[in-house]
Amino acid sequence: MNRSALVIVTAVVCLLLAASPLPWCAATPPEPWQQLYTGDDATGPNVIGLWQFRPGQETKDNSGHGHDLTLRGQARCVTEGAFGGALESFRAGTDNDKPQGAIAKDADALSPAGAFTLEAWFMAKPEMEECDSVFLLDKKYINYPRDTPEANCDYCLYLPRSGQNKRLLCASLGFGRDSAFVTGPEIAVVPGRWTHVAFTYDGAGRCRFFANGKLLSKVVLDGRGPITPGRYDLAIGDRYGSTHSGFPGYVAQVRISSGIVPYITGGLNVSAGRGRTAFLRMERNATLAVTLGNETTTPLTGGRARVRLGSTGQRVALEYSFPVKVNTALRPGDYALRVTASATGAGKSIRVDRVIPIRSSHGRCPTRCPW
Repeated sequence: MNRSALVIVTAVVCLLLAASPLPWCAATPPEPWQQLYTGDDATGPNVIGLWQFRPGQETKDNSGHGHDLTLRGQARCVTEGAFGGALESFRAGTDNDKPQGAIAKDADALSPAGAFTLEAWFMAKPEMEECDSVFLLDKKYINYPRDTPEANCDYCLYLPRSGQNKRLLCASLGFGRDSAFVTGPEIAVVPGRWTHVAFTYDGAGRCRFFANGKLLSKVVLDGRGPITPGRYDLAIGDRYGSTHSGFPGYVAQVRISSGIVPYITGGLNVSAGRGRTAFLRMERNATLAVTLGNETTTPLTGGRARVRLGSTGQRVALEYSFPVKVNTALRPGDYALRVTASATGAGKSIRVDRVIPIRSSHGRCPTRCPW
């Protein structure tokens, strides 16, 4: 981790704030992932494949690498979405086990040798609510444990249903002898609303999931390395084979890149470290470990730290993890420590707000807060 010099101010608040993706509006300059990819973002050396489905080049690989698509079943290209083109795919499953979406023929380049990034925009149709699981991208075919070589290669990105208009963003990675099945965050999938998702894998066990530019989940696969290349075609908007799992909706600007795309990264991450977040009232020498994570691609510099909890204040030397003294004279109850962190990296100011729940108790208390 790049050690960061930050400015941190914390205060007790009585309400936890839930983070949600900010809408893309005209008053906010668009991020690179919110724009039609052109130039190096489309044809640069790190782009493996790019499909934008635009009029006149609907099935072309816009990266120039020749991974052109073949439509399957009812799938068609339409002028839908902010980028002027999308792939419309349809429902498929046990009651309609017919291929949908589109495929690009298997090629060595479509199985990245190290780190890689998968990206796609999508918009669901109302009938997606009837589907247990839908596939955005699939070059793996088998997304469950099976002890055969062909089941344990390459990658897929899929969304099992977790609630009304909610799905889990999941990935499966094949490592030759076996596979990893990575459950990511729950995201809102609302018919008629466009969403951008991205998945990054660093080739050494570290997975990250993004939605609308926000880092939502990190998963570390201990002892893992690069994926093992397979032989299946790449499917977009459906599972590769039977039983099919078509994506009833629209898919736009799909891109596969080698390496981790610089702007598909996180910012500052502030969280409770190992140890307790619940304390006895009037407990002596109570401390809470606060952990800082630099999820950007550059070192972060500048600043100092100041911590306030209730009416008491303290200064701390910033490291990857540092202790914060807890004022256990607070009345028994649940509190939230608000952390505002800022730093400078690559000439830009970065800021993040987080809350860490703590509990003060008269008698026996749990090691961690349950909320």
